[in-house]
Amino acid sequence: MTDSATTGADEAKPAPVKRLAGRVAWVTGSGQGIGEGLARRLAAEGCPVLVSDLNAENAEAVAASLRDHGADAMAVHTDVTKADSVNAAVSEAVSRWGRLDILVNNAGLICPKAFTDLTEAEWD
Repeated sequence: MTDSATTGADEAKPAPVKRLAGRVAWVTGSGQGIGEGLARRLAAEGCPVLVSDLNAENAEAVAASLRDHGADAMAVHTDVTKADSVNAAVSEAVSRWGRLDILVNNAGLICPKAFTDLTEAEWD
């Protein structure tokens, strides 16, 4: 016979440590893939998360999923190649949370050639 006092079987699991609680994160390109994973991890660590992507539907789906799991998340359609779009995303975050502490520049462009063959215009 096992004593629950020695096994801890009846003890409640400790709450996860939210190491980034109180910090607001923005992950660009977080509508799928690595960006989505980063947004989920930051939310798990306690961050409210601005989910932004060129694909607004994907961004909203990720943000909704985060909210369904108890996180504070907002989706914003963002084209990181356009200053006005970036500025609007920052304004949305600051309007909602009063600050922006963490930026993950994850958004990228798939270009089917070696980066050494990119022209300056393609690089920009």
